[in-house]
Order: sequence, then structure tokens, then C-alpha cells
Amino acid sequence: MNTRNEKTKVKKNPDILPAAVSDWINYAARHGTSNCQIHAVLEFQGHLDAAKLAEAVRMSVDIEPILGCRFVEEQIRPYWQRLVDIDDIKLCSLEETRDNEKTLRRFMSQSFDEKHDTQVLVKIIRSGENDTICVKMDHACCDGGGIKEYLKLLSAIYTNLANGVRFEAKPSSPGKRDQSCLFRDMGIFNLKRAWNPQLAEQKPTWAFPYLLCQPAEPQFSIRKLFSRHVHAISTYAKKKCATINDILLTAFFRALFEMVKPYPGVPMELLLTVDLRRYLPGGKPDAMCNLSGVASVRTARVYMESFEATLLRVVSQMKTVKNNHPGIYSAIFFEFLAGLSYREVLQIIEVGRLQSIISGKCSPALSNVGLISRSPLQFGDIAVRDAYLFSPAFYAPGFMLVTGTYNNILTLTVSYYEPNINRVDVEQLLSLVSAELIACCDT
Repeated sequence: MNTRNEKTKVKKNPDILPAAVSDWINYAARHGTSNCQIHAVLEFQGHLDAAKLAEAVRMSVDIEPILGCRFVEEQIRPYWQRLVDIDDIKLCSLEETRDNEKTLRRFMSQSFDEKHDTQVLVKIIRSGENDTICVKMDHACCDGGGIKEYLKLLSAIYTNLANGVRFEAKPSSPGKRDQSCLFRDMGIFNLKRAWNPQLAEQKPTWAFPYLLCQPAEPQFSIRKLFSRHVHAISTYAKKKCATINDILLTAFFRALFEMVKPYPGVPMELLLTVDLRRYLPGGKPDAMCNLSGVASVRTARVYMESFEATLLRVVSQMKTVKNNHPGIYSAIFFEFLAGLSYREVLQIIEVGRLQSIISGKCSPALSNVGLISRSPLQFGDIAVRDAYLFSPAFYAPGFMLVTGTYNNILTLTVSYYEPNINRVDVEQLLSLVSAELIACCDT
């Protein structure tokens, strides 16, 4: 099959939608990088109407057509194909339990049926008088920014149904899921001229502690800081002319310095995920999609250095990063990959993974998703009291810390595989990061 024929096929068949190169890369992650599943957890005080939530999820699959598709791995140019039996798929299920945490983790550990499931599945977990819902989404169709937008959509549909009001929304345009809108709005028309290899990712310098062995089931760890500390962190950041992201990055660096103990004076790299929606005029693309980039920050360990001193160095590093449109260069690199076949992209990903295994180095990543929602999410007359995200579970040596805030609660999560990554090490990291954040507030 050649590229020209594939493109013609995509245009002529309404049930076949084009796959952006970022979709390729995130789908390919399941072949050795991660389990490719993002989860959003919403906690309620009270019970939702399970039938109305199921109806809302079904409606969302029509409003965002990509959610009702499966990814077809063609060797030249993969594509999305609309499922014909969506109404036969159980998109939303209810389970009553006495052990909310165990049920939640079991659902998050379950994999999609790649050939038959939609790109979103929702579980209502009912424990006593309260409900928790978990939204499972395949990273191939969207990123953390996309799932945040989906939560708002689901909330709006459910609320209208609960109030007996018809929800009116035109289906999004699935043909506008690539990065073209980003480059257009930024005035980037010549990608080769815009490319600066000096701003691309560099060779990794370290890794989170791990063992090379056969991975078992995915595991999930979580830690929370509540309103008193969140407010204190915000006050401290303003006082030091820093952002919350700077504070989180500093705490992550210092926790890793304590655990890994790299040689002092040698710059260590952390990767930052960047929501590229920030560069769009409305802050939102025309359809649910993957629109994220990566930026690199390097800081050396300094023996017995204070939090404030490390923060000053991180803030200085981040100013340089911000002056060079963080995340854009990884987006341009993705666009270069679009000129290759899917088979060639898979080979590049595999080479990168082998290099990290051979070197024993893979830069840890921080994904600060920021505010889950600027205003409280409502499902009818029931407000979401807490909300947080989990990244895909990464295979070692990959490692990602996710942070996000909702209702003045800062949540830190890590998704990983044991025994490659030891739960004790992950819990130690979360304790160290939390302790660094709390300590900086008290200075």
C-alpha cells in the first residue's frame, strides 16, 4: 500500500479518519514504552445517576468522533476506523464495592481491547454513600490536556441530561487533529528553517532506580497536599518570583538528588511535558487530540544546598527554556517523522528504547497538568470534590511524575510496573517531594 492510495482512502471513506503522527507515536508506545492508558479520577459526595452518565458517555463519542474509533496499524500510514457496533459496547459500568481503592486500581490495570473497544471507558465505583468515577482513555487519541477537556464535556452533557435539557453540540472535526493549527498560529511555515538542533533533547544523564526484568501488572502510587500547604506553596512562589511549576521541578530535582546521588557539579536532565495548547489563540484545538511537546531542563547537584538556592538555579534555567518556545522543537521533530512510514517510526522508537536500556539512562519526566479545572466540575447538582490524573504506566527505565491541582488539593501520582520499579522507591520519592514542598513553605 502506498502513501498516495492511503491518503485517498482516508478522504473518501467517512468511517476512516486520518491519524496524526503524534497518534502514531503514542500508540506505538505500547510496544515497549508504556501501557498507553491515561486515567482521570473524580470523587463525589453522593451518587450519580448511572443511566444518565452512560448516556452522556455515549453522546460524547459522537461529539468527539475519534473516541468511537480503533487505531489501524498499517505499515505505511496508519489510520482511525470508526467502530460499527458502538451501541453494543459497554462504555460505562457501575460496580458497588466495600474497597474503593482496590476496585479503582483493578480497573486502571485492565487493558483496552484494541480491536473492539472505543478510546474511552468509564467506571462508576460506588462505595457506601459516595461515588468515584474513573475515565480510562487511550493515549493514542489524546493527551492530558485532552482528557481535561473531556471531563468538562462529560460534565456539561450529564448536567443537561440531569436537568432535562437537550445538549446541543456539533461533532468536532476529526480532520483537524494534527499540529498544523499550531504551526499556522505561531507563524511557522518552514519547519526546516525553524528547527534548532541545539534546543532538541540531549542524551539522558541518569535514571530513576530500576531493575531490568519482566514487568508484572501496572502499579499506581499517589500522594496529596491539601489547601493549607497548597496556599503556602503559592505564596512562597510569588515571593520568590517563581511559578508553581518551578517549585515542583525544584522539589523533584532535589528528591532525585537524594535518591540517586549523582556526582556534584554534573548537570542532570529532567524532561517536562508541555501542553502546546498554550500557543493557540483560544487555548483549545478544534478536536480532541494529542498536542503536547517536551522540554529539557538540566541542573547539577550541589552538596548541602538549600531549597531556595536550587530554586534560583531552576528559575534561571526555566527562563532560558521559556524564551525558546518550550515544546515546539519536539513538535517540529514529530512533524519530520510524518514524512516517514509508520514502520520506520516504530524502528526509531525501538532504537531509542534499546539505547536507554544499554546505557542504563533515561531522563525522568515531570508532567504538571496544572489546574484540572479552573472552576468546580458539576455533574447535575453534585460537585466533584477531588480530581486527579494518572499517566500511562511506563516500562523501566522510563519514569514520570504527574502533578495536578483541583479544589486546592495538589495530587502527585506515578504509574509504573513492578518489579522493574520498586514500590518502596516510588513511595520514597513521593515522600521526599512532599517533604521538600512542605519545607519550602516553612522557610
